Amino acid sequence: MLLESTVNGHLPLKKMRVRDGDIPYMNPTWKKSIRLKRKYAKQFAKNRTSENWELKRNWRNIATKERRKAIKAYILAG
Repeated sequence: MLLESTVNGHLPLKKMRVRDGDIPYMNPTWKKSIRLKRKYAKQFAKNRTSENWELKRNWRNIATKERRKAIKAYILAG
């Protein structure tokens, strides 16, 4: 008990969010575009320039386009 409280005082536990598996219509191109969208959104949040805004906006649009394509392909295949 004493050891545990000492350790937790100096090294607090990290919180980690665990999510379920991917949705059935997730494909690699959509996943990659989501990752890039998040990357450029973080970049824009740190440095709000017009170039970073264009990158964020562009990848947000690409991710949406890929999502729509993935859903359409899933419905047509199923």
